[in-house]
Amino acid sequence: MATLSNQPDNLNFLSPLGFRFFLKRSPNVNFFLTEAGVPSLSVNNITIPSPFQNLNAPGSGKISFSDFDITFKVDEEMRNYQEIYDWIVSDVAPERFSQYLPARNAAAGSGLGVYSDGTLTVLNSAYRPIIEYQFQRMYPSQLSELRFSTAETDVEYITARASFKFEIMTINRLI
Repeated sequence: MATLSNQPDNLNFLSPLGFRFFLKRSPNVNFFLTEAGVPSLSVNNITIPSPFQNLNAPGSGKISFSDFDITFKVDEEMRNYQEIYDWIVSDVAPERFSQYLPARNAAAGSGLGVYSDGTLTVLNSAYRPIIEYQFQRMYPSQLSELRFSTAETDVEYITARASFKFEIMTINRLI
């Protein structure tokens, strides 16, 4: 009897616990990260008319990515929340130009500019890196509210959610 040659070599499932994230602009967020998701992507579609049924084909060749979303525990001094908050404020300068200029004038590679690159590393069951998702020219587009409550019976530590826009996502296989 012939063996099947199209069987996978590794039969382990991917664990949702095995990941790391690094964002140069926000080192305090990196440490307290609890959740990150690989963004979805879609391709524009064109419809080709035919006498029987319209046919679909890939369209403009442009890929659209959803936002890169993360969730993190807010540290006691709220430094990680403020990193993202200050980043957003410096990008849009809601009150005065002095909030806007430091980020625009930051030296290249300093990690303090409008954009920052990020890397999401996926780990296998032995917690070894297997794949890196690299995001180029990220910037925060949304930061969630912080909810305080005295009605809780147990301590539920505060988490925040941030969404990032980015230009391109590349995937690098490490093994």
